[in-house]
Amino acid sequence: MNHYYESQDIPIHDISLRQQPSIQEVMQVLRSEHNNLYAQLTRGGVSRRFIDYIFNLAVRYTINQADTSQSARQIYIQFQRRVPWMNQFFRIHNVPQNLVDRVLTTVIQITLDLIREDDEPTTGWSNWENLGGRFCITCCLLLF
Repeated sequence: MNHYYESQDIPIHDISLRQQPSIQEVMQVLRSEHNNLYAQLTRGGVSRRFIDYIFNLAVRYTINQADTSQSARQIYIQFQRRVPWMNQFFRIHNVPQNLVDRVLTTVIQITLDLIREDDEPTTGWSNWENLGGRFCITCCLLLF
C-alpha cells in the first residue's frame, strides 16, 4: 500500500506524536540534575522525603491542571491556593517564605521547560518557512 506521505518523499518514520513528560520523568530530572533545590529546603530541618512529596505535588499540578502558557510565577500562585497548608508547614520549620517561593517557582519552571521542550518538532523538521506559495486549508495543500 502506498501512503500519501511516502509518495511525497516525506519519510514516514520522521512523523511521530510526542507526549509531554510524565510526572516520574520530571521528578527524575529534579532528583538527578537539581539536587541543590532539595538541599536548600533541607537546611531548615525538613526531610528530603517531604520535600520530594511537595515537589511531586507541584509537578503534578503543573502537568495535569495548570495552563502551561502561563508563567511559572502565575502557576505557583495558583498552586499555593490549592495547597494552603504547605506554607504553614514550612513556616513551622523556620524555612523562609521567600526561599520556598523561589525553590517551588524553579521546580515549576523546570517542569514547564520540559513540557515546552517536548512541544518542539521531532528530528527532520525545521521552522516554518515562507516558500512564496499559498496554503489551501480546505484541501491541505500548498499551492504555488
